[in-house]
Amino acid sequence: FMDSNTGNILYLDALQHATIVGGDSEYTYHYTPCRNTGSCDSGALGMCIQTDLNNEEVCVVVAEWDASIQPSYEDDDQTWTFQYSNGDICENEGGSYPRDLTVYYKCDPDVEGDYQVEIAAEIQDCIYEFRINTKWACPGEIYTTQFSTSEPDDEISFSYG
Repeated sequence: FMDSNTGNILYLDALQHATIVGGDSEYTYHYTPCRNTGSCDSGALGMCIQTDLNNEEVCVVVAEWDASIQPSYEDDDQTWTFQYSNGDICENEGGSYPRDLTVYYKCDPDVEGDYQVEIAAEIQDCIYEFRINTKWACPGEIYTTQFSTSEPDDEISFSYG
């Protein structure tokens, strides 16, 4: 993802196979960036799911991956923000509407590993927030994959047909 104002790039490739887990004393959240691989026992899939620690039958899709959603970028605090409003329908006294998830990726060049979850919570009824500190949100940080060629048996072959 590229910010058109600053030219900064967010490389989520580094997290493409991660399942980012966070939560509180009541719920656990599983977030799988850029894909719908979080799953409930019911078979429902989503990019972010919420499970109840006290009732294993409770599992809801908080948000689904949507490639058309582009993040906004705040240069002052070096944070990328994604807004999803496409989770399971939430019914309460305010009516029926899809669950809402905001994901923040904040630049942290000193984070251990690829990321650290700062917050994963339902901040209001059916409104959720994930705050992730990661070096991959920092300007100039570029993710590249490395291929090892140190073993003599490692070969890459191509066939054309």
